[in-house]
Amino acid sequence: NLDYVQFSYTTPYYGTELYKKCSAEGSLDKDFNKYSTFEPVFLPNGYDNKEQLHKIFKMAYRKVYLRPKYLLKKMLGIKSLSELKRAYNGLRILREFLR
Repeated sequence: NLDYVQFSYTTPYYGTELYKKCSAEGSLDKDFNKYSTFEPVFLPNGYDNKEQLHKIFKMAYRKVYLRPKYLLKKMLGIKSLSELKRAYNGLRILREFLR
């Protein structure tokens, strides 16, 4: 019954122990300009491609933030016009992200 979650892609920066481990357990993007927690740069063995990871990433957010119980709790918790605007903006941002 979580109120908030944040997921990030594993980003093993060059020269770290994690980078060495990830190099042995999958493939790494060689374009270091892409290295952030917002884009998959590490593809673990067993996954087909980065698009598959991105779909799983989006599914995780959907499963948390689009639960009927969660949405009902948020709607019932709105007590002011500013909270309604914030909830609407949050849904807009989530919708855009999930496209």
